[in-house]
Amino acid sequence: YYMNNTSIKLGTKIHMKVVLSKLQEFHHNVYVDDIDVQFLKDFEKAQTKKKKSLATVASYMRDIKKILNYFSQVKKIIPRDYIYPFGKGGYSIRLKKKKKNVLQEHEIESLIEFNNFETKKQEYAHNIFMLLYYACGINPIDLLKLRWEDLDHNHFHFVRTKTETTRQSEVQELVIPLTEEVKFYLNKVGDPTSPFVLGKLHENYTDQSLRNRKNRFRQEINTELRKIGKRLNLSVTLRMSSARDAYASTLDRNGEARENISSMLGHSDIRTTANYLDSLSIN
Repeated sequence: YYMNNTSIKLGTKIHMKVVLSKLQEFHHNVYVDDIDVQFLKDFEKAQTKKKKSLATVASYMRDIKKILNYFSQVKKIIPRDYIYPFGKGGYSIRLKKKKKNVLQEHEIESLIEFNNFETKKQEYAHNIFMLLYYACGINPIDLLKLRWEDLDHNHFHFVRTKTETTRQSEVQELVIPLTEEVKFYLNKVGDPTSPFVLGKLHENYTDQSLRNRKNRFRQEINTELRKIGKRLNLSVTLRMSSARDAYASTLDRNGEARENISSMLGHSDIRTTANYLDSLSIN
């Protein structure tokens, strides 16, 4: 199912492999008939005993649910008398809602003004962070994939990687205005000799090579960002993902309508935006 389905992203396939291994560890040669409400409860208990967080266990359960849905609704090879274990009266995926601490307003200002770099790598990491922030909180993987040809009439237009495999009617195009701030940081980190804005990818890259490049890029940049965060004594660990949170929290602090924030973040459903903003601890 997960290896041959081309609509499933590589990261999801890898995660599903992990889930399968966890199921095999818990119950060797597990069959669909074995997966009932009690099985799921016992599986959850076994994982929490192994110190797995509720969020991790929930991610396992979501993948199990996806597989059951696929083989019962699409492939339809699960016996009709099988009692579906999820939903009303069945097993409910538990997830503890935890507030995520975000950069405070004065901390964002100190980052914008920061220019006392110890190395060129540190300066580059800072420039990448600021570009992520000013480019509507773009995800790092989308910045890696961004092409110069996506620039049209002073706006970048592209489809978020996260929504590429969703139904066509729900695909949300993200639009990034070419503001003075975006121009400033593009001039610092952009590679005009490459078809890709950052020049970190080659044409005809594979899912695996993209994943590898993304992981290396994240590690390289986050290593330097953590150093900057310590020097500024920031209240949260500084990493690339902090830029999106900072952008969204800035809009929310300034009273921007959530419908507009949803559009700027590239969300296809305002409920996604509401859940995201509600998860941020905005001071």
